[in-house]
Amino acid sequence: INTFVVSTSAGAGGAISPTSATVNYGSTTPFTITPSTGYHIATISGCGGSLSGNTYTTGAITGACTVSATFAINTYTVSTSASAGGTISPTSATVNYGGTTSFTVSVAAHYHIVSVSGCSGSLSGSTYTTGAITGNCTVVTVFDQNNGTLTVNSTGAGVAPFTYIGPTSGSGNTPANISLYPGSYTVTFGTVAGYLLTSTTPAPPIGAVVSDATATVTGNYTATSTLTVSLINDVNGNGIVDPGDNNVGVPLHLNCYP
Repeated sequence: INTFVVSTSAGAGGAISPTSATVNYGSTTPFTITPSTGYHIATISGCGGSLSGNTYTTGAITGACTVSATFAINTYTVSTSASAGGTISPTSATVNYGGTTSFTVSVAAHYHIVSVSGCSGSLSGSTYTTGAITGNCTVVTVFDQNNGTLTVNSTGAGVAPFTYIGPTSGSGNTPANISLYPGSYTVTFGTVAGYLLTSTTPAPPIGAVVSDATATVTGNYTATSTLTVSLINDVNGNGIVDPGDNNVGVPLHLNCYP
């Protein structure tokens, strides 16, 4: 019976085994197609065969022929996720197996980076570079707002609890420590019938009768500002501070507006 040689040709990124076979007329023969790590079979043809899994089986051999295979490197998608307070760009990237890619992390005003993680990467400055990519993965960026603290002190007799609203809300006895995001705030004290608000620090000076004051919180996480206030019982009901007026611990309502 006639015999024929079935040769093979494999491109970069994989192999065909065996590299050739001697086959009787009318018979078939199988070959194992093995991509290298990080590659896949792109095309395979020749000798009237068909591929099942990684096995390529020729058709009935009637003459010398060649089985040819090409391989292609795997590509993967690196996605991104960013919380409020910043961005990461680009939003995604397509990367070859074993390659790396970089993203730029941008922080909005009054925010900071809490963490950047995923894809075995590392952050240097504002650039996050992945590790070697071996599959689809996601870079996750978390931002948070910076905080400052406004401390409100109360002078005079008794305890003057504060209630307050603004970027944060709550209540407490003096002093009231209120976490604010950096910026300029107008602090308005609610009026109480029959009482005068005085002695605020910073200005206006001691002795003035005021209805509000301002505090500026600057910088970032550790920024602080302080207001000191007194609520005076307007005994005479004349709207000014008299010697007969006295300090009392009447609750104050405090609004903080950026």
